[in-house]
Amino acid sequence: MLISVTSFAQKQLTVEEAVQIALEKNFGIKAARNTSKMSKNKATLGNAGLLPKLELNASTSYMDTEQDNVSGSINNQQTVSDGKVDVANTQNNASINLSYTLVNGLGNIYNYKKLRLQAEGSHFQTKYKIETTVFNVVNMFYAVATQEDNLKRAKEMLQISNERLVRSEAKTELGTGSSLDVLNARVDYNKDSVSYISSEKNYLDAKRNLNNALSRDIDTDFHVDLGVVEFKDYKLEDLLDKAFESNSDYLLSLNKLEQSKYDLKIAKSSIFPTISIKSSYGYNKMNQDFDLKMDNANASLTTGLTLSWNIFDGRKKSIQKKNARLSIENSEYQLDEQRLNIRKEISNAYATYENSLKVLSVEKSNLKSAEMNFNQSKEYYNLGQISSTRFREAQLNLLTANNNISAARYIAKVAEMDLNRLCGLIVQQN
Repeated sequence: MLISVTSFAQKQLTVEEAVQIALEKNFGIKAARNTSKMSKNKATLGNAGLLPKLELNASTSYMDTEQDNVSGSINNQQTVSDGKVDVANTQNNASINLSYTLVNGLGNIYNYKKLRLQAEGSHFQTKYKIETTVFNVVNMFYAVATQEDNLKRAKEMLQISNERLVRSEAKTELGTGSSLDVLNARVDYNKDSVSYISSEKNYLDAKRNLNNALSRDIDTDFHVDLGVVEFKDYKLEDLLDKAFESNSDYLLSLNKLEQSKYDLKIAKSSIFPTISIKSSYGYNKMNQDFDLKMDNANASLTTGLTLSWNIFDGRKKSIQKKNARLSIENSEYQLDEQRLNIRKEISNAYATYENSLKVLSVEKSNLKSAEMNFNQSKEYYNLGQISSTRFREAQLNLLTANNNISAARYIAKVAEMDLNRLCGLIVQQN
């Protein structure tokens, strides 16, 4: 939940809150969930043909014909016209029909089980979409944090350069400085101004990217709250074991293999005969003139069994079975390839994570040295004991060290989230 603060401050946004907003509002996730529901809705006994079919039919037909008046008799339903009689009748019918397939080689049962597997596969696809979206949101969140740090450092550097420029101009006015120092200070100030403007643009772009991923107004203002950034220790073998239990791509490959097996069973079931039962109960009534009444109608009940057996169909069934077996082989190949890919991707992500933590540790140590060097250089510069060039060098070293810390932390956190995504844990972890 976003915490509202005063109008003079930005809203605070944590990574957990960003993920929660994405899970609730991201349009891609919403569409994926609907697709999964649609697939689940299809996985029913009726859709698989395991339930009887019941139909209600009704019809009426009106017939108006002319016939020769052979007998010369006329009644109130017939009208004489040039030796002809006009005969009008209404035929009314109504029936209720029940049909059910008793035997078809278990094809309907296999079809139902395949529909269940398709629903499960759609769930894995939705899970993959959610994990990918969450990973992107986390990535963008830390990108905003990095750009926010860069903007803060750029502002600090600009303030330092401004102080240096003012100091150089004051010294020149007092006759203790040179115009060259002023020019150098002004050039550095202008450079830092450009860097600040560029950092501000990058920061705003990163915020808009995150807002877009959260499916909200891209100009929504906020301030990221990193809190305490912690990193966990992982063991490669544990990650691999977890991936083969929860990785969405791997589970989907397993699911497709099972679907292929049911395709073969469905193909085999088609060689068996089909026995169906059909029953119909209907009413029939002939009325004179236009009359829709069904009183005293003739009723009839018919029931029968139907056996159908396609003995020869041009070897279509045989080809269907062969292709189903080949499809199983392809699914097995894809599953084996998926195992190799998972091992490769997790091993690479694990190496990236371990390396990024080492880099982060070195950059933290380097930052301490850069801060000490800058503070000492600033003191010497104010005392006039070092040149503006050496002071500028110390200033740039501090900026680089700070930016490297932000970048290293960002890379390490994204690498950790990538490990969680590959293991199917990213949503639980956030």
